[in-house]
Amino acid sequence: MPEFKFSANAYIAAAKAISLNAPGCVDAAFDILAKDVQQQIDAPKRKWYHLKRGTKYVENDRAKIQIATTPPVEGDVVVVYRGENGDVYCRKQEEFEDGRFKEII
Repeated sequence: MPEFKFSANAYIAAAKAISLNAPGCVDAAFDILAKDVQQQIDAPKRKWYHLKRGTKYVENDRAKIQIATTPPVEGDVVVVYRGENGDVYCRKQEEFEDGRFKEII
């Protein structure tokens, strides 16, 4: 999942829409932010070539790794998640599912 950080212009436009306190203003603000995210999705993705393997890759995202136990090794499954601040993190699956997170339903 790509990392989305709203542009300053999108934040300002959304805040102005909400400040109107009129019917539909929240929907208008959401539409402004959704358009900003869509522009980021549509942006060209960085492509990489692995020099040793000779394989090509498309970069989807960058994340801050969170490790509470042993360091990850090749083949470990990680969960990639986004904080309320927009930062993207990844954590080993067993750490993510060990009870420190609770799914919101």
